Amino acid sequence: MKYKRIFIVIIISLFIGIGSSIFWQFYYDQKHSLKNLGFSIAGREKFFVEERFPRHFSDYEEEALFANGESGILQLTLISNLTRERAQEYARSQFSVFESMFDKRLPPYPELITNATGCADEFLPQKKETPIGNYYTAYAGNRFNFGICDQSIAKYKSGVGIFYCEKLRREVKLSYFIDKSENFDTIDALMNSFICLDK
Repeated sequence: MKYKRIFIVIIISLFIGIGSSIFWQFYYDQKHSLKNLGFSIAGREKFFVEERFPRHFSDYEEEALFANGESGILQLTLISNLTRERAQEYARSQFSVFESMFDKRLPPYPELITNATGCADEFLPQKKETPIGNYYTAYAGNRFNFGICDQSIAKYKSGVGIFYCEKLRREVKLSYFIDKSENFDTIDALMNSFICLDK
């Protein structure tokens, strides 16, 4: 009888341990995966969310995510409850700021007033289109900053895309960073794989 009770306790403990393990694994997967965000991209299951937080002091309902993966790093901004017009307005303003980082500027010294500064052609962003949004490819620095015009401070090749999922009334700003030794084709492949889901 004594051994039977011990056996039952062991079995119950095993069930509780396994059940708890499955629950916490499920919870971790839901919290740290890119599932249930309303879109899919190539290799989505290989990215894990490291940070996720709402953005305050914005005119939009924004949530920011930072995810690491085998192939690179993703920064995501999810904007909810947007009409198509508002989504287009957001995309225009974001891309306008991005493009302005590469504008030619006059140097601050009067004696050099005839020489404009700017990026060489290889560093200028390339605009590309997909059926549901546009994106740019460009170089980025070690803090994921854009406007990089020199190989010595370039750390990443990057893509910045904005995609609108009309059924969900959600816009996704997706920034993807890979090592600068990689090919821009990797970025093109990920950006072109973006599709909206129904939920």
